[in-house]
Amino acid sequence: PLLGAAWGLSGIFYTTAVLAVLALVVVARVVPTPHQHKVSADTHPAREMVSRVLADGRLLRLDFGIFILHFVLTALFLVFPTMLQDQLGLKASSHWWFYLSVMITSFFAMVPFIIIGEKKRKMKPVLCGAIALLALAAASMTGVGQSLWLAWAVLFFFFMAFNLLEASLPSLISKEAPAAAKGTAMGVYSTSQFFGAFLGGALGGGLLQTAGLDGVLWLMAAALVVWLLVALTMPAPGYTTSFVVQLKNAVSISFDEIDQNLRKLPGVEDVVIVEEAAMAYLKVDRQHFREEQLAHFEFVRQGSTT
Repeated sequence: PLLGAAWGLSGIFYTTAVLAVLALVVVARVVPTPHQHKVSADTHPAREMVSRVLADGRLLRLDFGIFILHFVLTALFLVFPTMLQDQLGLKASSHWWFYLSVMITSFFAMVPFIIIGEKKRKMKPVLCGAIALLALAAASMTGVGQSLWLAWAVLFFFFMAFNLLEASLPSLISKEAPAAAKGTAMGVYSTSQFFGAFLGGALGGGLLQTAGLDGVLWLMAAALVVWLLVALTMPAPGYTTSFVVQLKNAVSISFDEIDQNLRKLPGVEDVVIVEEAAMAYLKVDRQHFREEQLAHFEFVRQGSTT
């Protein structure tokens, strides 16, 4: 809003272009080039993992979630600035303080729920509660009437839930992704996110012309209710993390035996061995897994676990 008020819409695009050029200069001149670059299957997309990721129902629920989240966000900004200006009488040049105050306060308000979800392992109730709050806030926007403070309160709860979900979903993708498939899972997740933003703008814009502001808001609420139903069917997420083990090139046992030995360790939930790279990718529960256990295996290259 500040840039728009000062330089207009074209000024926003020119500013974006200048920042993009500055980013290119920083990457080219400031960011150091690593001496060694190792491609990890756990951080880069892998073609052979795509079918496994797309067949994983838990990951697909999370992909659907980020799709709906950004679908709703794009649709929201088709209608909310108009509501502020036409229904609530807030000039466009003053929108900045409205959005800034909402974003700052809602960010801090969501932090305790992140802590509860992660530390207390209550992520599913927190996730479903945030989706329900988001749906309620979207539906409530149809009744803000002429009250600017009511509109502020509704948008505050909307973004408190939005920020919570935006922060939680990538973490859940990382935890739910199969071993050695995190990069692929994140690629599908990001594609879902941007497709949701595209469709939210396209469908929201079409509906705005035919059904008005309330039509778009009810579409948002309906999409969020569908997401809530999908999330309720999702098993409670695991609390695993990735762990990489480098293997010795010459050992007396086969890769199948290595796989079996690693799977027997407490806290190990999944193992994928990439023979060409002599690496094993593990999904482990840190509450039960102990790295020292690996020192007893002759096939582990010492000092190479991460």
